[in-house]
Amino acid sequence: MAEYTLTNEEKNNIIITHLRTLAFQRYNLEVSVLEEQALEEPNQDNMAAYNAQLDSIDKKIERLETESNSLTA
Repeated sequence: MAEYTLTNEEKNNIIITHLRTLAFQRYNLEVSVLEEQALEEPNQDNMAAYNAQLDSIDKKIERLETESNSLTA
C-alpha cells in the first residue's frame, strides 16, 4: 500500500475544520451560560462546569492556532 503524506495546506484545512467546530461548541456554551444566568437562582455547579469547558476550548483553540501558524509560516 502506498503511503500518502498530507501537504501543509491539507493539514491546515483539517485544523481549520476543528477550529470551526470548537467555535460552534464555544458559542453553544456561551448560550448555556446565558440561559443559566436567566434563572432566578443560577446553579453554581452548572456555571462552574460551563466555565471549565470554556477554558478547555480556549486552550484547544490556542494550540490549534499555533499549529496552523507553524504550517503556514
